[in-house]
Amino acid sequence: MTAGAGAAEIGMTAAGIGSRGLEAAGHASVDLSVSGVGFQDWVSLLPPVQLQEVYRLVITGAKDGMSDLAIGGISSWQATNQAGGRSSYVQAVIPAADRYLADIDARQNGELVIEKGYRLAGGVTRHEEILRAKFDMARPDQGRRSLTLTVSGYMRGKPLSSGSRTLTGVRMISKPNGKRRVTCDIDLFLQPGMTVTALNETFRADYINYYVTQADKFCEVGER
Repeated sequence: MTAGAGAAEIGMTAAGIGSRGLEAAGHASVDLSVSGVGFQDWVSLLPPVQLQEVYRLVITGAKDGMSDLAIGGISSWQATNQAGGRSSYVQAVIPAADRYLADIDARQNGELVIEKGYRLAGGVTRHEEILRAKFDMARPDQGRRSLTLTVSGYMRGKPLSSGSRTLTGVRMISKPNGKRRVTCDIDLFLQPGMTVTALNETFRADYINYYVTQADKFCEVGER
């Protein structure tokens, strides 16, 4: 994503769940005036009262000659977002996964992509990628009533990003071994390498740990 000054057309994805749990896409346009470097922070241009956060897992299918598989309603996910010589990691838990097993098995060469989206008034949703990893492992756990599937993987070689972000919803700032670590809201546009500011503390985000469950969602942004 590259930001520039002037009017921008923002594509919106209209989400609906089909028989296989896939999200169908429509399109709407919103004219916005944006400026910046490296990304378009379209979320800050929308009325906060209209925003509802949603997360989904996408398993890419191009390497297997298939379309991408979008899975909404993942019960939890966690991840570590790193760059340079360090690997990123993604893990997601898919409840009632029986209906997805054949589709997931057909995309063994794909990548796991965590996307954060905002559902607006009228049911229009737009998603953006937070991070991705290779699809390395799938672990089924059979319960009394349904099967739960945990998928995970690693990705190495991601370049450092530039730019700056102000962290929001700060819960805590700690300094283990003199290195700052901030617990805060998940920032859709924050990537490792960016400069972050939180409560008058400014440092480079060397890693971002994400923790999302049905009960809570937050991230830890830290320096090394």
